[in-house]
Amino acid sequence: MNLNNKQAGARQPILPKDIDSEYPWIPSSKGYHFDAIGLHDEIVDFFRYIGPSKQEHTSRVALIERIERVVMRTWANAAVEVFGSAKTGLYLPTSDIDLCVCLDVQESQKTDVLRALKNSLADEGFSSPDSIMVLDLVHTPIIKFTDRATLYKVDIGVNLRNHRESATFTAQQIRNFPQLPYLLFVLKQFLSYHQLLEVYSGGINSYSLVLMIISMLQLRSKVVNWRTQKVNLGVLLLEFFELYGQNFNHETCSINVLDQGSYEQRSFMENHNSNYTYKTLSIQDPLDADNDIGKTDFATVKSVFYEGYLRMTRMIYNRHKFADSSGRADARTGNTILSSILKIPIDVQFHRRFIDETYAERSLRFYCPLAVDCYFKPFDNAGTEDMYGVKYSLNVTTVPVVQSEILPSVSECN
Repeated sequence: MNLNNKQAGARQPILPKDIDSEYPWIPSSKGYHFDAIGLHDEIVDFFRYIGPSKQEHTSRVALIERIERVVMRTWANAAVEVFGSAKTGLYLPTSDIDLCVCLDVQESQKTDVLRALKNSLADEGFSSPDSIMVLDLVHTPIIKFTDRATLYKVDIGVNLRNHRESATFTAQQIRNFPQLPYLLFVLKQFLSYHQLLEVYSGGINSYSLVLMIISMLQLRSKVVNWRTQKVNLGVLLLEFFELYGQNFNHETCSINVLDQGSYEQRSFMENHNSNYTYKTLSIQDPLDADNDIGKTDFATVKSVFYEGYLRMTRMIYNRHKFADSSGRADARTGNTILSSILKIPIDVQFHRRFIDETYAERSLRFYCPLAVDCYFKPFDNAGTEDMYGVKYSLNVTTVPVVQSEILPSVSECN
């Protein structure tokens, strides 16, 4: 997310001088040892920093409600459902908001519905007409735009399949693998920094990343009890980069996370998809056996994973060049293992401050029927403490929707 790139009609803030570090997760008085233990501690600090604040959650809820009002005025029998990271709470400050419009229309009418919605959104001032794109992708046409008030990016589809089930599946897997969110936030920010967290830009999507992490953890489940053992997150991160940057043969193997997890020959997926290519990463959709989630060329993503692995291991092997007399990194200099592979751009930090200040006095109203919302930092006064000392609140069951005072009841998708 680059807020210096002008969005049509969007406010262009002046960046404050007091935000002067691209490593804001590192406490000013803290350093990390140049080993797996130090990397583990830094990952925990990064997780605490990057998780959504109450204000970020509130601002996203408010934007979703504004969009829903437009949809309901355009089609009285429609419903809007949230999915993806906006549903699970596993979103970065720069993450898109994924929405599904549930409407009784034929497949051939989806693009026409989105074009009509584009006009309605433009009329309501969400963005200029030229900045709201209708992408007529195969099977899943979507709208993409950036909201001029919040600068959040929004993706909207029509009658998407398995959108609700994928959030439930992710929440259930967090129960099985409490380490998943820690790794996911680091890897999402890593790919986001390299502009590879979007399929259409040659990267992979967040759901693919979730399944890749689950697969890696599943294959170690025979020797590790993920629910009870306090495993070193630094070791896991290094293993992830080594596995998918160097060792995993994506040309011959397909990832399957069903049951206890396995690798399968790619010929299995070829039987389900005649347009298969060996250049892509193959991940079997746990919710749809005929769907391969990979779809895009994996070469670029694989190369940056390998580069990330090399950078971190070099920092560890050459720690005498970076550490002070105590063997620790100097605070906030960027000379830490994690900061060797990712940064939080200054403009992203300012956007977080803008959102926090703008929505500081607004009440938090839950919107999503699936309560997996922000199970870490925002709810320090609720929930329990996990094995790494971070408080969270996680509920993977379906609960009644808490409706906004101004919205009609939202029905389920067909």
